[in-house]
Amino acid sequence: MTYIKQVELDNFKSFAGHIKFDFVNGFNAIAGANGSGKSNLIDALLFVFGGSSKKEMRSDILTDLIFNGGKNGRQAEHAKVNVILDNSKKEFHGIEENEVSISRKVDKNGKSVYRVNGKASTREEVLNVLSLVKFRQDGFNIIPQGRILEVVGTSNEDRLNLINDLSGISVFEDKKSKAMNEMRKVESNISKIDTVLNEKRKLMAQLEKDKTRAIEFQQLKERYSALLSKQSMIKRDLAFSELQSILEQLKEAEKGNETLASEIEKLNDRVKKINEEINVINTKAEAEGEKEILDAENKAKEFDSELARLNAVLKNDNDQLNNIITSIDELSKSQEEIKQQIKTEESEKKNLEEKIDALNSKKLLLIESESKTQNYVKNRKY
Repeated sequence: MTYIKQVELDNFKSFAGHIKFDFVNGFNAIAGANGSGKSNLIDALLFVFGGSSKKEMRSDILTDLIFNGGKNGRQAEHAKVNVILDNSKKEFHGIEENEVSISRKVDKNGKSVYRVNGKASTREEVLNVLSLVKFRQDGFNIIPQGRILEVVGTSNEDRLNLINDLSGISVFEDKKSKAMNEMRKVESNISKIDTVLNEKRKLMAQLEKDKTRAIEFQQLKERYSALLSKQSMIKRDLAFSELQSILEQLKEAEKGNETLASEIEKLNDRVKKINEEINVINTKAEAEGEKEILDAENKAKEFDSELARLNAVLKNDNDQLNNIITSIDELSKSQEEIKQQIKTEESEKKNLEEKIDALNSKKLLLIESESKTQNYVKNRKY
């Protein structure tokens, strides 16, 4: 069984400076006159072992535990108690050292610091270490003044509770209560997680529907794009065929113009010759008579009429040529519009692919979130 080997006090209550008390394994007695500090030594043990009762430590606030300096001195900066417990039989499970040092220090601001074997610790950690050797702050390991009279005058039910405390049953009841509270918290968390999972599942189902619709839309879009491409190719082929036909017509018209120009040139030559003949006829008319002059004039009118007809045909061919050129310009503009439409459709296709990629990324994130949540639930259950 472990025991207290040593108690060190620094400016604790009536003990000024540093004082050390050594104890042996077995029975130890502390004797002294009234006011010599016997009760303050017990208060020091209550303090270092996590005491928080003002009544037991006979102090309203923690700073009252600091040595006040006496009548003529100054109050100390802090109070500290250090207790060394024997661990030669390794009763403190998990601690390999032969001694266990527990200390507590309080300063003028009321800040309290615990240490176990020099390592900063919490009050809960100190109580857990002491519980390894069945020491409890309220377990009658330390019996302060007046406690025996309280036990004698207590009721049977209170005595039963006292026996439960001494036997350690109340400790297990406390642990059971804490475990039940923790279990209720876990169940509440599991319920919340189940709610979140259900929401996530609903969201996943909706995303699956959205994905299916997006895929269908993508397929329809691709089909539509293919049809548009096919339509554009057909329009292009038709336009190209029509353009070839127009070009051939243009070539034929140019050939016709060349032929007409050649005929006009010939007619001009003939008119020139006729004019020459008319001059000759006029010259002869003076000698040969009025009849021959009239014949020559009629012949000249016939040639003028034929020349006018040929000029009208040439004008008509020029008009047809201008119409053909206008048709070629319109076909060129239509071809540019088809190219622009193809670019627009390709841009829309790219935007749709980006949206599908975003939906897939969102789905992966949701799947990862659900997997982490399920792992968390499994870990909490175990």
